Amino acid sequence: MKKIFSILVFALVAIACENEVVFNDPGFQARKDNRVWRGDVTSGDHTPTDPAVPNTGKLTITSYNGLEVTTISFPLDLSVAINAANAQTYTYGYNPTEPTLDDDISASYTFTDGGTELEYVTGLGFNTDREDPGNLQIVVTKWDPERRVISGTFKFNAKYQGESTLAADNVNFQEGNFYNIAVF
Repeated sequence: MKKIFSILVFALVAIACENEVVFNDPGFQARKDNRVWRGDVTSGDHTPTDPAVPNTGKLTITSYNGLEVTTISFPLDLSVAINAANAQTYTYGYNPTEPTLDDDISASYTFTDGGTELEYVTGLGFNTDREDPGNLQIVVTKWDPERRVISGTFKFNAKYQGESTLAADNVNFQEGNFYNIAVF
């Protein structure tokens, strides 16, 4: 009787175990306010800053999750390959003596529902009446010029742009990753 019971328990456990692997390639995800946030649709868009030099410009990665949109932007030279050995770090942390240094690096998070929009942005250009305009760090660990895909990590604190007293003052993204995002 014990053998039959043991076999039934073993069979039940074996049947209940499932090996379902979900791949997120390309992927964009982070911990937003200590909860997992994963983009359903993500795209990369490169805008040249000088028409005479089309490979230099600003890269914007935009990720959508239902009614939410997260965007990070930073300068990137498309002609230079990047890998773990020569990773590129972009940091925004407002320096009042040289505010133009931060102009090309930004992050935003927007939630829209029923005509109500909550917008959070890094940068003094947006946060004109705030002492703390937020912060941002982006580390590009891979840029493949031939395949035109980019990977890296990010984290940021963005400040609320509206006038509602019910909205949180800050949105926090930590442990962010973007992986094999196609750049157009």
